[in-house]
Amino acid sequence: MSGATRLRPRKNAPAARRSGFADGQPGWHYALDAGALTVLLGLGVLGFSLSFGGDPYYLAAGIGGILLGLGVAAAQVHFRLGVLITTALAVGAYLAFGTALAVPDASIAGVLPTLESLRTLLVGVVFAWKDMLTVGVPVGTAGGTLIVPFLSSLLTALAAGLLIWRLKSPYWPLLPVLLLFITGIAFSTNAGFLTVERGISLTVVAIAWATFRRDALRRSDTRAVSV
Repeated sequence: MSGATRLRPRKNAPAARRSGFADGQPGWHYALDAGALTVLLGLGVLGFSLSFGGDPYYLAAGIGGILLGLGVAAAQVHFRLGVLITTALAVGAYLAFGTALAVPDASIAGVLPTLESLRTLLVGVVFAWKDMLTVGVPVGTAGGTLIVPFLSSLLTALAAGLLIWRLKSPYWPLLPVLLLFITGIAFSTNAGFLTVERGISLTVVAIAWATFRRDALRRSDTRAVSV
């Protein structure tokens, strides 16, 4: 056998390395996962609507937290980061974007962080939850109350992203989704905001996405065994 033949690269082998993910699935699978999780988690964020009197700032805080959480999860999987670096990225994202998304009243020009906004973000990790429960509805967007939808969305999105892309499970990521949905209800008024409609939508999207992801993972395992 000639040297050229021995060194001929396999066409299928580099696929996983090019995509940056261990299972070598197409990049659009991960885009679809991110889109499905954004929709599912977004349904949970809508639960905070009545608490903030429908103020769109809560929605910006929640969706921003979802995108940041999924971004950190994707970076962790793509670059195979350790726990400490992943935690540092999550904390950095919280502090870097938290001023604009969760504490705009204490920022410079509504975007740039200040010592006051950073202090509110750090203290709000513990006390924002209590403040939101004790303040009368609507709670408003001042004083760090937006930290609740922002931080809860960021953490659940990060957990859901890691579960679907690291553990390769189509079902476990639905636990953080359900947790955010319940959190939105817990911090809402007794009336709730379209709870039944949101619950039905979440169920339909979750079943469709989990079924697709299960089949995709099964096909991936079959190809791996064949190789």
